[in-house]
Amino acid sequence: MKSQNTVFAIDLHGVIFKHNYTKMFKTFFICKKKLQLLRALLSPSLWLDSIKLKKKKGIAEQYLVRLADKHHKLKPFVPLGITIANHQKPQHDFIALLHTLKKNGYKLYLFSNIGSVIFKDIQKKFPDIFSLFENFTIPSKEDNYIRKPTNKSFDRFIFTNNLKNKNIIFIDDKQKNIDAAQQHNINGIFFRSTKQLCTELKNVGITLTQTVDI
Repeated sequence: MKSQNTVFAIDLHGVIFKHNYTKMFKTFFICKKKLQLLRALLSPSLWLDSIKLKKKKGIAEQYLVRLADKHHKLKPFVPLGITIANHQKPQHDFIALLHTLKKNGYKLYLFSNIGSVIFKDIQKKFPDIFSLFENFTIPSKEDNYIRKPTNKSFDRFIFTNNLKNKNIIFIDDKQKNIDAAQQHNINGIFFRSTKQLCTELKNVGITLTQTVDI
């Protein structure tokens, strides 16, 4: 499979990064105003709005931004929420694979539900990782948080990156997103580990001239 006509669409959470839950909890508990935050979070009206977002299958950033816009007691804690959300551990074996794909001439595109506000923060923390990508397709408040696995998200990904005539290999850790990708004639691979992914890439004809040390 030639690199000139094949590109990769890569998910973020669960693939490139994994949540650092220890650091998340630690950051919350050392917060000097955590009691004030807890009181704000216990508001019945906030919970009702959270349920509405859940029914609409909103992404994490929608909870953070929209609830804070409506419930002003949460506003001061938005930076804390972004910090906690971005306590992520880079998966170095997968990042090594990204470098290898780049060296073999493949173009990489980020296709994630992270949300633009949270993404800008994590992008600053890991500039070397994100420099590997040609472009980023992520939901934002401006586009009403178009997200995977909706048809609009895949249509937008293909259109904005001019990939209509490309062979797209999509890597994601959620089966529903893989199923949606396949409906758009995108070759989806359900990610479990870098070793498993390398095996599946060989099965679809991706031959790497430089190997990955897993």
